[in-house]
Amino acid sequence: MPTLPWTVPNRPPQATEVHVFASRFETRTLWGALKFLVRTPRVWRQIRSAPGAYGASLRAEPFRRTFWTLSAQMRESRRSPPGRRRATNCP
Repeated sequence: MPTLPWTVPNRPPQATEVHVFASRFETRTLWGALKFLVRTPRVWRQIRSAPGAYGASLRAEPFRRTFWTLSAQMRESRRSPPGRRRATNCP
């Protein structure tokens, strides 16, 4: 699967604080990698329709069972529910 390039479903308003997240996922098996790939189009549709999503990209190496994501989204302005960590603590 080729890399899904940076997609911008919504442009953030001027002077908006945006959180950028990078992640690396590894599946335990090739079967898990296949399931990840099969679900990718559904997730991409959700990203395109989410009002707080400002960008996303995916790089996949399914035979190595590894996937990287990069996303930008609206910063939460309210407190997170108990038990949920906020990314604002990251440097």
